[in-house]
Amino acid sequence: MEKHHGQLVEYRIRRCGYSISTLASELKINRRSLYNFFQRRELNKSQIIKIGNLIRYDFSKDLPELLSTEDFNFSSDSVRSFSDNDHSFNESRGFTWKDKYVELLEKHHNLLKLYCKQANEQNAK
Repeated sequence: MEKHHGQLVEYRIRRCGYSISTLASELKINRRSLYNFFQRRELNKSQIIKIGNLIRYDFSKDLPELLSTEDFNFSSDSVRSFSDNDHSFNESRGFTWKDKYVELLEKHHNLLKLYCKQANEQNAK
């Protein structure tokens, strides 16, 4: 399945808690242009690199077929690494309501999986 570059970039920007308004300002474009950018399936390599350098995220992890670590201009120890359970960046700034909601949904989903697993084990007995 082909990766949707715009959605992937938007996900990483939001996951790190980076402000869309701030990013648009730093890119010298308006917010609407940035939202249009997120709708594009394929993005120019230089655009992804520019955003990665601004938010200090190495997109080569998500798009190894397009990018390499050498494309980004920051030291490896300062690279933001985001797993689905890593909220360290957001904790220092405070969670947004969206982050809290996503975290609660993930916990709810995990509890439902556990409940279903236990129910299946009891039915098998």
